Amino acid sequence: LKNLRKLKTEGQASHQFDLATNLSKLADLYVKTERMSDAEQGFKESLLMYRRLAERSPGSYRIYVVGALNHLGDLYHATAQMKEAAKSYQEALGIGQDLAKGNPAIYQMIVSQTLSSLGNVYSDVGLAKDAEHAYGEALAIDRSMALLNPPVYQAHVVDTLNNLAILYNRTRKIDNAERILPEAQEICQERVKDDPATYRPRLA
Repeated sequence: LKNLRKLKTEGQASHQFDLATNLSKLADLYVKTERMSDAEQGFKESLLMYRRLAERSPGSYRIYVVGALNHLGDLYHATAQMKEAAKSYQEALGIGQDLAKGNPAIYQMIVSQTLSSLGNVYSDVGLAKDAEHAYGEALAIDRSMALLNPPVYQAHVVDTLNNLAILYNRTRKIDNAERILPEAQEICQERVKDDPATYRPRLA
């Protein structure tokens, strides 16, 4: 990594990309070892590099900006920096939605995952309507993708339904939670024999 940093001023895209990627991996390691300040610095530095690369070649690198923003959002959420988490996810969502307009098959699930993360933040800070809206948008994407490839994407449907159910329980909309949970359970029961590692934990 130290050698890669020396290439930072050279301006070669491949070197810049390698450095940004390695900084992000290092930041992931810091998260796992609970060195959150170091992780934040690593994610911010990798984000800055991805932004610069995306300015020169948007089609190649904007998706990495989305990934870096989501990493930062996850870190901020984990450390209860909710305003910063929401800001990171919102920017990632805007870029992801723009990318999905041109190639929904590739980018729609990234949009869905960002919406779910944003919904989690809204739920945790008591913005129930905003959380429900974010989860609802994510669920619509999950359902559409699951129609195309059920084995791959039905787990996402289950997760988003469960997020919605948690939100409804928090806001005492028990009838709504009871209405959607059977669908999640049915999917898990149908899939658990073929993919127990994915679906058995979701049945618990």
